[in-house]
Amino acid sequence: MTSVLLLTQHLFRAMNDQDLHALGEIFDEGVSFDFPGLRPMQGKKTVLFFLQRLYGNFEYLTFTQTGVLSDGARACVFWENEGVWKGAGPYRNAGATLVEATGGKITLLSDYFKSHASKPT
Repeated sequence: MTSVLLLTQHLFRAMNDQDLHALGEIFDEGVSFDFPGLRPMQGKKTVLFFLQRLYGNFEYLTFTQTGVLSDGARACVFWENEGVWKGAGPYRNAGATLVEATGGKITLLSDYFKSHASKPT
């Protein structure tokens, strides 16, 4: 199994556990994160802060990988997620995350969603 595929497994395990420390271990210091509806984020501290805020919106949020395509240092992970907005009810989505890695660390995350629901309806 290639390094990027192992990193994607660690990424989604840490995302499901909301484990910011584990995420910090696999992110490069200069990691970039493109999240729909926001300007691209740059740097490990910025990305971890964003994820902490994102997790704070949910009672829980669980990702299930449904497929993966890999080419060298890049992988595209297809996923579905479900969770519960704090005080607002259920949330579901599906999408894909492009992951790039160099030197055993994630250098790029780019998310694509089927639904762009960013707030409870």
